[in-house]
Amino acid sequence: MQGFNLSKQYIGRYAYHSQVTGQDEFIKVEIGLREPLFDPIESRLARTMLIDPFRNLPALVSVAVNVMSLRETYAEKFCAALTRKEPAIRDFYDIAYAIRTRRLNLNDTRLVTLIREKLTVSDTTPVDISEAKLSVLRRQLEPQLQPVLRGPDYENFDLEHAFGIVVQLAKISLHAIPQKSPCQPNLLECSRLGTRFQVPILYALTLLARVSQVETLCPHRVSFALLRLHL
Repeated sequence: MQGFNLSKQYIGRYAYHSQVTGQDEFIKVEIGLREPLFDPIESRLARTMLIDPFRNLPALVSVAVNVMSLRETYAEKFCAALTRKEPAIRDFYDIAYAIRTRRLNLNDTRLVTLIREKLTVSDTTPVDISEAKLSVLRRQLEPQLQPVLRGPDYENFDLEHAFGIVVQLAKISLHAIPQKSPCQPNLLECSRLGTRFQVPILYALTLLARVSQVETLCPHRVSFALLRLHL
């Protein structure tokens, strides 16, 4: 185990003998102490994908482990997508997949709050929604993403829409990210990932009443969204 970043991060590798490959394999463990958790820790079962061929049951007993809440996990993923120094296509795929499979609710105001709190932690890398970053992500599609996905999952992924969703949620979270970005699809029109996304309208309206620089929240976009929802 080695320490980094003024003892705020530790990385170690643990070896074990694999009964599957017959060789020594490694598990990489990263421990981060840079910021506290904002949601309570949850206890969930870790289940194996290995099936006993004779009983057609899991080969290993499920084990209870302490984990971050799913909401906070995805807040971390949004922050990684926005601030990672070396852009990673996996961040945007994970977010798009979570939305498509309804594991992530964009109308969750607590999610927005978590993203804002995490982005304002000291030492956090500045938010980057530049065209240069999107270009890097486009170049990662075939060499990095396609080899690790099944055909339908790769075909259903739309990077442009995923990037736009991350940008829009970042704007609502911080209130002050510049308006100009490579792509800004209205979230209500993003149906190509298998579901229709909705901006947290009521939360955005609440922010409009609180923030002096209301233009950063695109009031005309909020009005258009309300018309679309027939409110």
